[in-house]
Amino acid sequence: MVERGRGKKRISPQDIRATLRRLEGILVTKPFFDTLQSMVDEPSLVEEAKRNPKSFLRGRGVDIPDEAEAFLMEGSPYVVGACLFHVCAGYSSEFATVFYVD
Repeated sequence: MVERGRGKKRISPQDIRATLRRLEGILVTKPFFDTLQSMVDEPSLVEEAKRNPKSFLRGRGVDIPDEAEAFLMEGSPYVVGACLFHVCAGYSSEFATVFYVD
């Protein structure tokens, strides 16, 4: 059991597993992978995604729930993904999977 945040909300392993399953349903989809491939093929899309990753992904057909946050971590490679609560998942521009708990 992990305590996080000001309210010291307890996050159980079951909570983390359930959240990862939800994230998988967002990120392991054709629209998400098509978007990631487009960003690799057209680097100018990375600049567009930086402005508002959530709107960018939604605009390309990725179903990001209101309670989720989307992110783009700059670098080489860059990482695009989403977070629900304190659990995040993403994929790099080289297609390595990244998971972490904040």
